[in-house]
This record gives sequence, C-alpha cells and structure tokens, in this order.
Amino acid sequence: MAAQFRPVVAFLGYDHTPEPLALAERVAAKQRTLGTGLAQAAMHFGWDSGNLKRYLDGTWSISPRWRPALEALLNAEDATPAGVLSRKRRR
Repeated sequence: MAAQFRPVVAFLGYDHTPEPLALAERVAAKQRTLGTGLAQAAMHFGWDSGNLKRYLDGTWSISPRWRPALEALLNAEDATPAGVLSRKRRR
C-alpha cells in the first residue's frame, strides 16, 4: 500500500489524508510519503516489525533513548528516504 501511495500524491500534487497527530499516525504517514513498509522502517532501528508494531499500538512504551531516532525518521526529508531508512541504528 505505501509504495502505491507515493505516485498518487505525485499525481494529485498534495497529500489528501488528514494531518497525523498520534505517533502511529505519524509513522504511517511517513511510510506512505516514503513509499516504505513497516518492515523496512523497523529494520532502520534494528527491530523486527512486530516490535515496531507494539511500540506504535501502545503495547510497549518507547524508551526515551529511542525517541530521537524515531523523530529523525519522522522528520527526514522526503527526497532522501533511502539514506534514512538504509542506515542501521548505531549501538
């Protein structure tokens, strides 16, 4: 779904979805913008997609240690998704 959303936004010239507010909504919006899936976003952090899903649905809380990395992904420029999502987290 995410990979198919980017061409639609390019065709329309704008993103027609509501402004995301919650963390899960913000991640989903970024995935749509970058054309990536949950697994690729999770891989960026060195997590499996199940772990990321648990963070996003509120089952687990995100450690303050991980918050800056998540914010970096959410604030990444749309023109450079590969550079943002291809980096593995540094330990």
